[in-house]
Formats: sequence, C-alpha cells, structure tokens
Amino acid sequence: MKFELTILGSNAAVPANNRWLSAQVLNIQEQLFLIDCGEGTQFRMQEFQIRKNKIRNIFITHLHGDHIFGLAGLLTSMAMAGRTEGHYSSRYIDLNPILEEARSVFPNTVLGIDGQTYGVLLKR
Repeated sequence: MKFELTILGSNAAVPANNRWLSAQVLNIQEQLFLIDCGEGTQFRMQEFQIRKNKIRNIFITHLHGDHIFGLAGLLTSMAMAGRTEGHYSSRYIDLNPILEEARSVFPNTVLGIDGQTYGVLLKR
C-alpha cells in the first residue's frame, strides 16, 4: 500500500531562502490530497511533478494567510484547465471570501459550499 507525504512547504508567515509556505501532498494509493495551500504551492507542485488535476481533495487546516494565499490561484488554474469536479474541505473556516474572488475572475464556474462537509465544491 502506497502512503507517501511530500512536503511542498513548511515555513511560517513569510517565504525564506529555500523554504516555502505550508503545503503538503499526501499520496494514498495514487489518490492525492493537498493539505494547506500557501503561496507558491503551484510552483512547488511543478517542481515535484505533481499534476493539479490529480489532486482529489484540498484540506485547509486554518485561516492563516500562510496556509491559504495560494488557494485562489490554484482554484483558478484548475478552472482554467477545465476541472469539472473536486472537493475542497475546511472544517473551521469560511471560504466564501476566496470563492467570491474566484467567481469574479471566472463567473461561468460554479463554486459553492458543501454544507455536509463544511467544504467547497468546484464544478463546471
């Protein structure tokens, strides 16, 4: 059974030389889960050859900027690439401000809150 954690970033608050903001990819049997999405996450995913369309779920641990500032860009990139499904979960935070910003950029993409899991669904 494959169980692999790739640390994309572990630095706090601001980027530092050779350190990136919080983001990890958990691979369980080739199902990829993104935990947090700090600024620069997409660059790190490219470096590790992790494809955005392979991310099954995104989990946000809490609403500090160093854990979410990459989320709007990642969701936008996924929408531009034609991503039609996904599940973005956060148990403790309101992602509506981030979603509203994404809606303003891509008004034809339906973004909504999944009340059952307190998460976000991205559909086209």
